[in-house]
Amino acid sequence: MIKRCEYIRKLLPSLVDNPDFGEKRVSSHLQTCLTCQAEMVKYRKLLKLLTELRKQVPSPPSELLIEILDGLEEATKRSALKSLLGRSRVPYLIGITVAVASVGTFLLVATHSRGNRRINLIG
Repeated sequence: MIKRCEYIRKLLPSLVDNPDFGEKRVSSHLQTCLTCQAEMVKYRKLLKLLTELRKQVPSPPSELLIEILDGLEEATKRSALKSLLGRSRVPYLIGITVAVASVGTFLLVATHSRGNRRINLIG
């Protein structure tokens, strides 16, 4: 009888969904075995609960949408600010480096071509 109950228990989920699924031996066993009947009742309750859950549609709190939109707006502002600051530093640094290198090259060429004399840049 125990092996038969184990076999029947494996079929119970299918029997709950489709009562015509089982053989005559299965239905006769369910009529006589209280243990398997109890398992069948559990499956039917579970199916009923799942069906009720499927019908329920949770509604989020009304302020949640406002909070999400505000958070997105703040994140967008921060991202844009970081982007502007991040991009503007690179050209300035490149410009300063090129300017310093140009002045250094000019002074090096000028002092080298005139010997060791001083260059009068003003007049």
